[in-house]
Amino acid sequence: MPILNKLLLIVAAGLVLVGCEATPIAETSENVAVAGSKPEANYFVAQYIHTAFKDPYSVQELVVQQPVLYHTMNRAATWRIVFSCNAKNSFGAYIGRKSYVLFVRNGAIDWQHMQTIATLQQMIDSLN
Repeated sequence: MPILNKLLLIVAAGLVLVGCEATPIAETSENVAVAGSKPEANYFVAQYIHTAFKDPYSVQELVVQQPVLYHTMNRAATWRIVFSCNAKNSFGAYIGRKSYVLFVRNGAIDWQHMQTIATLQQMIDSLN
């Protein structure tokens, strides 16, 4: 890939990710009405781990933060849950403590939003 094309792709992906930067908002009745009631963080983290991890039963050192109401880009209010843990990869080796971010809206994990961010991050990682 020519250097100019690579540079343009990096700049474009960076601008999109900057736009994805979440900013906290007040827990007003209007925002809570859009995002749904405050989610039970441990429930959604367990749901995510059992769906997305290679070996969900290997999780150690799990630390879950309280949900915070956020606004991302032009999206409506969304709950953000941050957690970290150490778990095994597909080779059976522990990968070390890693942080994860979940977006929960109206009582469900917002998989589409999380997939968009993951895809953009993979594009950037592939360029390095």
